[in-house]
Amino acid sequence: KPKEGTIACGYFVTNILSDLGFQIQRVQLAKAVSSKMIKELCIDIKRFGDFDKLKDYIKNQPNHSIFIIGLDFHTGFVLKTDDKIYFLHSNYIDNQGVVKEEIENSRALRSSKSFMIGNLSENEKLITIEDTLELHLDRIFPQRDIVAMKTNNIASYSDVLVTCMRQNPKWILLSEVRSAE
Repeated sequence: KPKEGTIACGYFVTNILSDLGFQIQRVQLAKAVSSKMIKELCIDIKRFGDFDKLKDYIKNQPNHSIFIIGLDFHTGFVLKTDDKIYFLHSNYIDNQGVVKEEIENSRALRSSKSFMIGNLSENEKLITIEDTLELHLDRIFPQRDIVAMKTNNIASYSDVLVTCMRQNPKWILLSEVRSAE
């Protein structure tokens, strides 16, 4: 139930992402500093030292955006709706538990002196399928959700494509299909 029980902020974020189907190292990310989580899962990462500049940045982002935010010693989600911006987090102040509060009213957010924020909702899964791994997009863009898959004598393009569809990607990039498929 909301506002009952306790959960550390890193575990709150990673448990939600894991439950949503993100393939992450949940425990390792939960124990790490929030910047590591943000760098691994988000794109368009920004840093701010001023709450008002952070607020202005979020206001200029598309509606229905979801961000992961790291504070001095805390982490959570920022949700931008049509008309409001919320901070969703496991509130350590007065042991309130998990709360969704407008950013203007968040003591945890307002008391921070530094902010790192990354866009989670724009990070669409991309899978590349190649017979020889040449693109290396996962290395070029490590902050993106990119999976490189390779065909071989045992797994044809058709087999790998079926496996890809099980991962529900937004994009599949087939490279140089040289077989019957």
